[in-house]
Amino acid sequence: MANPKPYVAVACFCDTILEDKDGTLSAIRIVDTYWVPRVPTEEVSPEAVPAIPVTGLIALKSGEATGSHTIRLVLENPLGVRTQISPPDGWPVVLKGGHAGLNMRLKFPLGVKNFGQCWFDVLFDDELLTKMPLRLRPAEEREQTDSQS
Repeated sequence: MANPKPYVAVACFCDTILEDKDGTLSAIRIVDTYWVPRVPTEEVSPEAVPAIPVTGLIALKSGEATGSHTIRLVLENPLGVRTQISPPDGWPVVLKGGHAGLNMRLKFPLGVKNFGQCWFDVLFDDELLTKMPLRLRPAEEREQTDSQS
């Protein structure tokens, strides 16, 4: 039998995460699309690539999973290129079983070179646990949509 995996309670991107005094978390404005300004093609140097601040939450419940494990986050960009977002050795976690679990707050800059659908793979001991979608769209498309309303 394969090693048990934890249950995914939440895996999302949002504007911000609030923590109440009792430790309860709130993901505010859950988002799956970011509207990003285009950079003129003559400004394609690495410094000109717009970066958006990304905030996310991954909440897991142990279930039958116990012991020391590793969580990794891997981005697949719209062109299919994969890049690990987590540290090289991943994030070490300890699961205690049952209702116990963990909450991982994500916060990182994401350079936007291409528009389209991105997927963030959440890996548990190098096995896919879930995927988090994030769509990158040109800001002017939003303005055109808003003006047609």
